Amino acid sequence: MFILETKPTKWFGTRSKFEIQNNSNYEIRFEASHYEEKQILRMEKEVNLNIPGVGGVGGSNKIDYSKAQLFKTDKDTISKNDTIDITVGGGKRVMIKYQYIGLHKDFTDAQRNVTVNHKVLFEQPSQETIDRIIRENGEKEKEEELQRNKERKCSSTFKGQCSESDTPKTQCRVKDCMDWYCNNHLEARTVFSVVGGPGGHVCSKLSQNPFN
Repeated sequence: MFILETKPTKWFGTRSKFEIQNNSNYEIRFEASHYEEKQILRMEKEVNLNIPGVGGVGGSNKIDYSKAQLFKTDKDTISKNDTIDITVGGGKRVMIKYQYIGLHKDFTDAQRNVTVNHKVLFEQPSQETIDRIIRENGEKEKEEELQRNKERKCSSTFKGQCSESDTPKTQCRVKDCMDWYCNNHLEARTVFSVVGGPGGHVCSKLSQNPFN
């Protein structure tokens, strides 16, 4: 879906532009972050000998580099079958994160090393790719919901009788009840219920209307 195409560079002083072209049937949201691959923080001479009156003899340069430093980020949305230009300073590179709106749940991992010598093309994904992304989105949603359910607190006031804290919580099945319970407290009972053994919870909605 993401393609880099090499093209001749047209410079405007110390700046140039590269083109982002959307050839898909989706709107595309993107972030283009400008950076330099390395920046020299300090350069010093490592010497093997220090002779009085002469100074250092032999050795090699020691150079410390910073990690890539971001300078600015362009954020925009490209309509279907549209093209925009991104201006880049001399010597800078760009990393791009993108999202096919309506297909991707979030931005993709960053694509690095885009330069003014490239043209960025967003192509229409194949049906096989679309089906795979939709399937992966569903699996991710299930995992996220499971994690949220584990992190929820049981609504019971009898915390000492709760299932293990990392067990998924389930919403009470009584109509209009919005409370969540651990496995041990999930069963809804009325204040008049005396059967069923330990566990469960007294549901206010069920107590108000046993026929809910």
